Amino acid sequence: MQLYEPAHARLCRFVQTLVWNADDAKDIVAETTLIAYERFETLKKPEQFLYFLFAIASNLVKKKNRRKKFWGLFESVEVVSRADNHRADEQLLRKELYVALNKLPRKQNEAIVLFEITGFSIKEISNIQGLTESGVKSNLKRGKEKLGKLLLERQPDLSVGDAQVELTIERRGYGK
Repeated sequence: MQLYEPAHARLCRFVQTLVWNADDAKDIVAETTLIAYERFETLKKPEQFLYFLFAIASNLVKKKNRRKKFWGLFESVEVVSRADNHRADEQLLRKELYVALNKLPRKQNEAIVLFEITGFSIKEISNIQGLTESGVKSNLKRGKEKLGKLLLERQPDLSVGDAQVELTIERRGYGK
């Protein structure tokens, strides 16, 4: 538990970004924790625990996405009535970002989420994904370029003339 507690918030953010549905994210985090606990003896170095944990979560998300393709993807429309609808535009843009992220190839999507949202370094991502650091950098660059194009397709009014749209994702704090 001492190794898991500092990683919990980052793990939740990572999984939530990849699956979008809060209930599915909780299920994957719980299953990740269970698998990590069951396979903890196979871990040779305790300092590798973070990579071990995120690799398990990544594989579970990939497995879930494969199942969705097989059984069909039915997206339920959730209607939430809130008094603070002044944040509706922000929520809509965030939803657009996540929809576009999910259209990227898995390695690029994962690299962007791990780097920009979860806050991992290039070296840490290379350990999690099992790629070289240059491979991770390449996935980040290509993923951001594709993500920019996808967002412009969905929201054509984001571009002004020939000006290039630069994608910036605000990193969240690591508090609970």
